[in-house]
Amino acid sequence: MSMLTRYQRPGGFVQLVQLIETCGPQKQQKLLENVESENTDWALALESKILTLERILLWDATVLAEIVPRLQDLTLAIAFKGLPPETFEKCTGTFTHGHKKRILGLMSEKTPSKAEISTAFVKIIEEVRYMINQGDLNIKMIDEKLYILPDIEDSLDSDQKLKRPVETVPNEMSVSTGELNSLQSPDNKRNVEKVVQKLKLLNTEVLKLQNENIKLKEEVSVLKQRINKAKSLLAA
Repeated sequence: MSMLTRYQRPGGFVQLVQLIETCGPQKQQKLLENVESENTDWALALESKILTLERILLWDATVLAEIVPRLQDLTLAIAFKGLPPETFEKCTGTFTHGHKKRILGLMSEKTPSKAEISTAFVKIIEEVRYMINQGDLNIKMIDEKLYILPDIEDSLDSDQKLKRPVETVPNEMSVSTGELNSLQSPDNKRNVEKVVQKLKLLNTEVLKLQNENIKLKEEVSVLKQRINKAKSLLAA
């Protein structure tokens, strides 16, 4: 059974994202390589949606102010030991003087190992992902590139199916090995060029359909959210 089979169902993509997010860099790379060997679209999508501490720290200070208080002081103290000094002020800008002093005290007491710092980073990522899943953070407003469509599994699988005709040329354009060998003779170079050109045009059309499919799914998702919001307002 392929690795992706268990995740190609509703909610499976997010589960796989969470699995990769909580792994070390080497294991992350290995998992992505395994996915890519099965399905390039899934690998690219996963890579674009994975939370990293670097991405999180680029967010506005007001967003970080919602996240940081949810974390244990010890986790923060250990994480700050592995981050640039200016990160401390950005993340604790809304803390009281006493709270900051407490974390600084823990930082002066601790000399964490690389493994402990890495674990603290993972805990932060896990908390942020939990807040996103619970709706406490609106990731579409914060960083739209990280937003995951509710039915992304269907979208990715549909994209893969759309690509298959490119690999297996339709009957009206199919060319056998013997025909290709014949076409490759000096007298038939023009015919070969025509076949290649038709294949290129077909590939372009498939890519257009893929993009249109993704856009339509995003529009449907937005419309569903608006309808649900309107319903909740009417019910209130």
